[in-house]
Amino acid sequence: MSTGGERVAICGSPDLIWQTLAASVYPGVDCHFPVPDAPPGETIDLSSVAVRYAPGGEVGSRLTLSQVADAGSCGADAFYIHGDTIVLCPDTCAQVRSDNAPLVDVTFDCE
Repeated sequence: MSTGGERVAICGSPDLIWQTLAASVYPGVDCHFPVPDAPPGETIDLSSVAVRYAPGGEVGSRLTLSQVADAGSCGADAFYIHGDTIVLCPDTCAQVRSDNAPLVDVTFDCE
């Protein structure tokens, strides 16, 4: 009998395991975004990356998400950077995915 569950190697990256599980639980809106490309000749200061979420697309009610170190540090209204990918934490992902018209933007500074 098949339950339709996810298969993930447990010896793999814990981040990959959580990302795979989150994607299976919350299909639809992608909770992973590429870190934007820096302008030519510049390098992005990853610690300056800011993600803002406007529920229902209401720009006046933007929520600035907290950047945490990794998936294990996730909490409400947070994200982390894994390699060159911005990943919304599971609670934040669920909130964004339940929104009918989410607006998410990314800003950053260069080094």
